Amino acid sequence: MNKREKEIKKEIDNHNAQISALHKEQDSIDSRKTIKCKCGKRTPIKKVLVLRDHWYETPSGCTGGDMWHRSDENHWYCPHCESWQRAYIFSSSKAKKSDKNLSLTAKNWFLTQSLMSHFGEVLNQYNEKTLDEIRAANKKEKERRAARGLY
Repeated sequence: MNKREKEIKKEIDNHNAQISALHKEQDSIDSRKTIKCKCGKRTPIKKVLVLRDHWYETPSGCTGGDMWHRSDENHWYCPHCESWQRAYIFSSSKAKKSDKNLSLTAKNWFLTQSLMSHFGEVLNQYNEKTLDEIRAANKKEKERRAARGLY
């Protein structure tokens, strides 16, 4: 390796270290964000439980259906008013995060979608009825995926 190649490698390493530090700082900022409920109170997202809804497509024909799809709707629990709130957007392909006319539920949909890893707990909901059933099903799925080397 010649002198210039060593200089380039050192510069790349320095930039990668800076980028890594910036990512950590952005994660710290994101984890301090809050979500606003219809009751008017804000809750730090790191304390919020989010349910990601799924819907089932029944079998059709030889190869169609018989599968689950992720819904364009999430639910999150507000600890202040102790109720579940919907976060959804019907025309997600047309809406923009910065749109001033978005409803509170649409703004919360963008928040739940973009910062999913920063919420206190995120569970996938299929056809389970209670929160305990949802948690058990998610734990079982995580164990199944880990056994297959998918995590």
